[in-house]
Parts: sequence; C-alpha cells; structure tokens
Amino acid sequence: MRRREPPVPLSIQALGDKLDHLTAGQAGYEDLLHRLADGQQRHAEVLDVHTSKLIELISGQNAHTELLRELVRGQERQTGLLEQLLRRRDGDPPPPPAV
Repeated sequence: MRRREPPVPLSIQALGDKLDHLTAGQAGYEDLLHRLADGQQRHAEVLDVHTSKLIELISGQNAHTELLRELVRGQERQTGLLEQLLRRRDGDPPPPPAV
C-alpha cells in the first residue's frame, strides 16, 4: 500500500483563487437552476392552457353524448308507436303491459 503524502498547505493567494473558482462554479449552477425553474414555469403555463382546452372538449363531448341519448330515447318511443300501429293494422292483440 502506498503511503499518502500530507497535503501541501496552500498560500493565502492560492486559497483565494480556489474560493473564486468555487464561487464562479456556484454562480453557474445557480444560473442553470434559474433557467430550469423558468422553463418549468413556462411548461406549467402551457399545460394549464392544454388542460383548459381538454376540459372544454370533454364538456362538448358530454353535451353531444346527451343529445345522442335523447335521440335514441325518441327513436325507441317512435319504434314502440310504430309497432303498435303495425299490430293494429294487422289485427294482432296489443302486448301485455310491462311490469
């Protein structure tokens, strides 16, 4: 196993240079974090717009579905009336009442 040499003490100037280097690196990271946060904010705003549009679309589809259900109910009533008319025309007895 190799023996580690003790660290060489740095001069005050060297310590200052290292501190300046670390501070500059920290500032770079802070800038990246701010840019990331700004991008996330813009992304959240776009998602809000898309969510609103989807809610509008779903509301429209629900209204359309309700109209289709009303149409089907009307057609079912008309089918029942047509069946009654055909039975009367053909002389068939009416069906027993639904229980």
